[in-house]
Amino acid sequence: MGGVQKKNQQSQEIHAWHRRVIRALITLLLIFYPSLPSSFATDSITPTQSIKDANTILSPDENFALGFFIPPNSTNRYIGIWYNKIPEQKVVWVANRQNPLTNSSGVFTINSNGDLVLLDKQNNTVWFALNASTQIRNSRAKLLDTGNLVLLEDGEKRYLWQSFEHPSDTFLSTMKLGESKRLRSWKSLSDPSIGSFSTGVNVAGNLKQTFIWYNSTPHWRSGPWNGRTFTGISSTDSEYFNGFQLVRGDLEGNASGGTYDYFRDSFDSRFELGPSGKLQQVRWDEEKKKYRAVWSAPQVECDLYGGCERRRQLDCYNDTTGWSVYFEDKVLQPPVHVDRFLKMKMMKLPDLGEVIDGVDGKGCKYQCFIRCDCVAYAFVGRIGCMVWSGYLMDIQQFSSGGEELYIRLPLPQNSESFPLLLP
Repeated sequence: MGGVQKKNQQSQEIHAWHRRVIRALITLLLIFYPSLPSSFATDSITPTQSIKDANTILSPDENFALGFFIPPNSTNRYIGIWYNKIPEQKVVWVANRQNPLTNSSGVFTINSNGDLVLLDKQNNTVWFALNASTQIRNSRAKLLDTGNLVLLEDGEKRYLWQSFEHPSDTFLSTMKLGESKRLRSWKSLSDPSIGSFSTGVNVAGNLKQTFIWYNSTPHWRSGPWNGRTFTGISSTDSEYFNGFQLVRGDLEGNASGGTYDYFRDSFDSRFELGPSGKLQQVRWDEEKKKYRAVWSAPQVECDLYGGCERRRQLDCYNDTTGWSVYFEDKVLQPPVHVDRFLKMKMMKLPDLGEVIDGVDGKGCKYQCFIRCDCVAYAFVGRIGCMVWSGYLMDIQQFSSGGEELYIRLPLPQNSESFPLLLP
């Protein structure tokens, strides 16, 4: 009996020693790594469940985390969302981009009005979601499996606010962009405040294009969307763009936008706009344990907007009677004293085109000819007839892909072998 008691006592002493060692190790971690985050077993923020500097919450599938982070080579603190299961931290959304915290006393919480807010050490509001003046009943913020942070009333499905409506520099699956909803670059890799570049979908008439702007000046252009791809990107037929859609209507159904929905379960694939203005599609390479850019733009100097323009003025011979006969197939050759069109293959179509509905390829040529200000036309599947007046702005010839562009040549230059002169 005495031997059993002695063994029990020894076992208790060993367990007590183990507990002391574990507490000592935790203390050392907190001393040497005071900012080491701890994850709550929750996906939500409530009035009684806030996030402080060392805490994070996780999405239900644990793919995304939300908490405080410090950018490289910086001491400022921000609230952000990042990939949780990927060892190399990539922040995909930042709340207080323009108002960083300078110490570890910040609190991300639901205030007395039910709004989602970031408070500093003095309880001043550094950032808010709604700036609500009326009280929201039993509100909570939830981090979804898509990486979207949403604010909603308890028991309600409608979102009062969501981070996908206020993107930073990253375009995630199921997110939507539009004319007023853009990605905005970080100022630098160490500073997530709003930089000089932005990207979004521009709609002019029936033409939808993606632009990168430097402040308000076009920096790069994708070419028109034809219902399947952007015609000015020669590589959009690759598997990496499968699942990309451009649909009418944003989340409220009142504007044009693009929604990216990847064709396979690939939460770690995204588009991001860098501080230098480069838009990249990036994926995590599990084998090499690093991010890999599978597509980017602009890639070369001539990709930049306005790199190639046609400035030569055209003399217009408006012999519409002769052309009417020609287009009715009553003669085999066009009239002698008229302009010709030079066929250019694999072209990035110019900006500022006009769509003419209800005509085929031959009718498109005729529509361009009878307009003295028309300098080029193209007939593109899923878009139809496009014509251009004035300058041919931002044209480029690819080594593959692209579209056929027919450029009008005045009479003195009406040879099929005449080269296109670009200043």
